[in-house]
Amino acid sequence: MGYLTLSRGLNQVIVINDSIFIKPTSFNGNSVRISIDAPDDITVDRLEIHQKKNKEQIDKKNYKPLSKRS
Repeated sequence: MGYLTLSRGLNQVIVINDSIFIKPTSFNGNSVRISIDAPDDITVDRLEIHQKKNKEQIDKKNYKPLSKRS
């Protein structure tokens, strides 16, 4: 997976796969507020929430990453 870095101004929209729309709606110092419009079947989370959800799923399965297996 690669990264794409874009610069956008206020209310300039980014479109992903014709169905996800991301728009910066305000800037305040180092903080950016964004609006995300995505289909109902697409989950959108902040990274820390995504990681917490995945950790809970991994903990339920007693999964260990390959790097920690012996």
